[in-house]
Amino acid sequence: MPTQKFFNEDMGVPMRMVPDYTTLSCKFQFGVAPTAEDEAEARSVPCFAACPASGELRATLTQCHTMGPMAGEVGR
Repeated sequence: MPTQKFFNEDMGVPMRMVPDYTTLSCKFQFGVAPTAEDEAEARSVPCFAACPASGELRATLTQCHTMGPMAGEVGR
């Protein structure tokens, strides 16, 4: 998980991501290191095929349902 790796390895901040496979969102648990079981579980779920970060859904999404448009995306 790139974001989890960034916080744990690059920033030196223990952080575990808890995915919600229904909404394709994650909650961050700071101060908690991820386990090998967390990684194995995340990689075994087929939601990565529909992950907006893969670009497949990005073309159909205009903005996050919980946030406004990102900078530079006005009028999209």
